[in-house]
Order: sequence, then C-alpha cells, then structure tokens
Amino acid sequence: MGKTHIAQAPGHLAVRQGAHVRFAKTSRILTELAGGHADRTWEKRIRELVRPDVLILDDFAMRQLSPAHADDLYELVSERQLKGVGPA
Repeated sequence: MGKTHIAQAPGHLAVRQGAHVRFAKTSRILTELAGGHADRTWEKRIRELVRPDVLILDDFAMRQLSPAHADDLYELVSERQLKGVGPA
C-alpha cells in the first residue's frame, strides 16, 4: 500500500528544511528501550530518541504492546512533549 513511503515523506521535507530526523520501526525502538532496561542505559537511550526534531515511528500499532513496551512508548511521547518537539 505504500504506508512506509508516505510516512517517510514528511521526514524528507523536514530534512530539506534543516531538521534532524530519525525514522525507525516502532518495534525496533521498543526493543532498543527494552535493552536499556537490561543494561541500565535506558535514560541515555530515551534522551537519544528525544533529541531529533522529528521522530517517525513506522508500523505503529502493528502488534499488541506488552505493558513494558506501552510504558516505554508513553515515556517517549511524554519526554518529547516536555522537550517541546511534539508527539513522537
């Protein structure tokens, strides 16, 4: 259907306007954060995800989230809103 291509389009536009953009599959981001719980680098990892001006999460809601993944996603969105960059 081209959903990934459509999700990438705003990122390309933002890059052309000088924004720092990160694009990743939601499952990969949540796995990355879960690894941070395991090795105690979660704070560092969440800061790295808050840093970009635009964060595009592909294949969002394609799988049911575990309670831990749902908590991590909530924290990511909350931290990005606190930074003032808007929703993830």
